[in-house]
Amino acid sequence: MKKVLTYLLLVGFPLLGVVGVLRIGESMMPTLCIHGPWKMEVSKPATSSSCEGQLRRAEPLAFSISQSGPQFSLSFNNEKKGVLHGEIRNTDLRATGRHFSRGSVLQNENSLDAIGLRATLDRQAKPARLWGVLSFSKCPELAFVATQQTGAGSTTEVR
Repeated sequence: MKKVLTYLLLVGFPLLGVVGVLRIGESMMPTLCIHGPWKMEVSKPATSSSCEGQLRRAEPLAFSISQSGPQFSLSFNNEKKGVLHGEIRNTDLRATGRHFSRGSVLQNENSLDAIGLRATLDRQAKPARLWGVLSFSKCPELAFVATQQTGAGSTTEVR
């Protein structure tokens, strides 16, 4: 009897715990993995404005994403001057940045203005694509399409 009880404590209960964790985890969705190099093509604004220098005419625009779970940082042209920080929720990305110094790709008339990014990840596209808008204070939004660069691996789910 003592051997059966010891066996249940050392083998049975841990085994039940593993089965329980697996059952709970099967309904969880993993965070999308979007890290790596990307290229962005920005559409020109429909009307002429005083904000034409928003992206310093650097097209196609290269950027890279570093990610930790649902949090990510997006840096343009691998520079430290223009970094947006954001979060992934399902397939939607939201990011903002402030205080872009002169010489940054995201230089705006007022370097204290916030710059934002809203995008949706196309999970079916190979290579992965982001569709979204860049928003600048006091300027019209700019639509963009970004494509993940090959060789960085395709966008997959974390396992």
